[in-house]
Amino acid sequence: MDDVELKAGKDRVQALLFDRLNEMGMARRRGTTLEALGKMQARLCNLLAYMDADRLVALAEVIERHAAGVLRNGWPEEVTIKNWARALQQPPASDSKLVRSYIGSVGARAYERGTLAELYQYLKQNGRPPSDQGWVVIGQNAQKNQARRAREIERGDPDGLAWVGRYDAALTRARRLLPAKEVGA
Repeated sequence: MDDVELKAGKDRVQALLFDRLNEMGMARRRGTTLEALGKMQARLCNLLAYMDADRLVALAEVIERHAAGVLRNGWPEEVTIKNWARALQQPPASDSKLVRSYIGSVGARAYERGTLAELYQYLKQNGRPPSDQGWVVIGQNAQKNQARRAREIERGDPDGLAWVGRYDAALTRARRLLPAKEVGA
C-alpha cells in the first residue's frame, strides 16, 4: 500500500467507522482517557486502512451492536475490534517484523537446507520462532513439499500446478527477505 492508498484508507476508516460511531453517541469507556481513546483510534486507522468501504460499514454495525458499558455505548477493546475486522475482511498478505527479522537472521541457513519456504510459512502461521521440535516439523514439511512439488509438476494437473505456484510464491517472498549477499541475489 503506497502513501496515497494509505491516506485514502485512513480517511475511509475515519469517516465510515469513527466519525459515524462518534456521531451516533459512542463514548469512551469508564477509566479510559480521551488521549488513550484517540491513540487507539489512530492505531486502528492505520491497521484497518486496507478495508473496503462496505466492510467498514459492516464493522461499524458490529461495534454498535456490541458496545461496552452499562449504557451499551462504550468503545470495545482494540483487540476485539481488530478481530472483528479480520473476520469481515482479511488484511492483505504482509510480513511482520518477526518474520522479516527472523528470516533476515537465520533465513540463509534455511535456504541452504531447502527449508526456507517452510520456515516462512511456520513463522506466518505460528507468530513465533520455531522451537527445536518446530525445526523438526519444518524439515519434515520441506521433504514432503519437495516431493509433492516434483509430483505435481510431473502430473501437470491444474490444481496441483496451482499449489506449486503458491509454494513457489511463498519461497520467492521469503527469499526477498534474505540479505542479498547471503544468497547471491
